[in-house]
Formats: sequence, C-alpha cells, structure tokens
Amino acid sequence: MERLGIIRGYYTLIDFAKLGYTLVRLYLKFQDTSPELEEHIIRYFVKEKTTLGVYRAEGTWDVTMGFLVKRLDDFDSLYKRFQMQFKRYIYKENISIFLEFMHYLRKYLAQEGQHDGKSFSTGKAEQVP
Repeated sequence: MERLGIIRGYYTLIDFAKLGYTLVRLYLKFQDTSPELEEHIIRYFVKEKTTLGVYRAEGTWDVTMGFLVKRLDDFDSLYKRFQMQFKRYIYKENISIFLEFMHYLRKYLAQEGQHDGKSFSTGKAEQVP
C-alpha cells in the first residue's frame, strides 16, 4: 500500500502519562491589551520548558495552551508567576487537567459504511519505569 501511494505516512500518538507527565490546559480571555502585549504574553509561555503548545483562538477564548508537567505544583508555580505579571490583562481563565484522553478514528478517512466507531484512550496507563 505504501508503494501504491495509499499509505503516505503515519500518525504517532504518545501517551505522556506513561512517561510520568500530566497534561494541563490553560484557556485565557484577554482584556485591555494590544496585539503587541498579547504577543508578549504568548512569548512568556512559549519560553517555558513545560509548554507543549500555544494556540490563538477566536470566540470564548483568545489563547489556549497545553503544558506537560511531572507534578501539578510545577504548573501552579508557573501560573502564579504569570499572574503576578499579567493578571490585570486576564478577563477570564479556565484550567483543565487531563486525566484521560479519548482518541476517535477519523470518519472522513474511511469509506462510507466502514467506520466502526472504535476509539482508544491515553492518560490512564501505568508509568513506564
């Protein structure tokens, strides 16, 4: 199938829980900012070693971020430092701790009638020694 071009690549899914990490997501809605200040706030998180990704959004949230931490205290320390500097620019925030993630196969990749609805989860596995 690879030779015929049917399979063109592979998708890797890493179960970070097996490596001892917890995924924490942070959602922020800004207030009284400029585009330059928002970029400064985003760069604040990009430089952190625990940051998995930073994404601009529209609607309820202006930016969402993911962090991989060994201990929740690590995220708490990071966020408290952030608040000391930028709290007045945050209108609304939400912090989510991901304990388990359900991954569903993509229906649009299967021919009509061949999608079986199977899924798999990550995040609840035992840590690899």
